Amino acid sequence: MKKAASLPADRESIFWLNVKAIPLTDDDGSKIQLAVKTRIKLLYRPKNIQHPQQDVGDKLSWSLQKNELTVTNPTPYFMSFYSVSLNQKELKGIKIVAPKTTARFPLSGVEAHGVLSWKIINDFGVASQAMTRKL
Repeated sequence: MKKAASLPADRESIFWLNVKAIPLTDDDGSKIQLAVKTRIKLLYRPKNIQHPQQDVGDKLSWSLQKNELTVTNPTPYFMSFYSVSLNQKELKGIKIVAPKTTARFPLSGVEAHGVLSWKIINDFGVASQAMTRKL
């Protein structure tokens, strides 16, 4: 439920819901019990932003500078990455880029040029087709 606090009207907003379940214990000591923590990403999309008609991951612009990968997201949507690879080597730690921002990710052990490939996770939780750019 949206509260009176103002959220940007020109882009999505992100919230994280953390739920932790700790089971009740019996003091007999003969059971294994697990605590479960679930983290859910919630995106709020303002009414004036339309549902994307196609994957918008191709709108991202990428560059390499001094062992750093830079991605700029000009869209009003959060982009969650399924995978990002440079020269067919998967890059770890690249998870999300906010709308209308630029994010930088350090590179190590990877040539700082070549073919970049990425997939984003769409609104239905499905990975997009691979998109590529030569850097």
